[in-house]
Amino acid sequence: KQALRSLQTYEQELRMLQSANENSEKKTREHKSDIERLQSEIAENKKQQEMVSQQILDQQKKVSQSPEGENRTMEEKKLKQLEKDKRRLEKDKDSKESDIEVREIANLRMDKSIKENTNTVIPQKQEQIGYQQNIVSDIKKKLAGIR
Repeated sequence: KQALRSLQTYEQELRMLQSANENSEKKTREHKSDIERLQSEIAENKKQQEMVSQQILDQQKKVSQSPEGENRTMEEKKLKQLEKDKRRLEKDKDSKESDIEVREIANLRMDKSIKENTNTVIPQKQEQIGYQQNIVSDIKKKLAGIR
């Protein structure tokens, strides 16, 4: 019975390894899709930053050409808002770049794990199962001989 339990344990461990590989492959595909989406969003963000940068330059001219007073104060407020918008875009871009880096690192780790499981751990487990199957078979033959 112990030999059979060991065999079942090895088989369950093998299934868990195979399942872990499948889950890692699925997660890697999801990360790649996320990375593509984030790269697209970063490209769009850069375009928006360029646009806002131009608006800032235009607004700086307006501020410098406006006489002191209420109108100039209003133009300065517009300038400050544009600068704030640009900082928000820069922060958003940095965040997306960081998200990409995290996903790329995770993918490298999962790829390494998949490779190790596929090339080393799974074959060793299959070898263990084969060995244990022989033990179980020998025990069954001995039991049949006793009966």
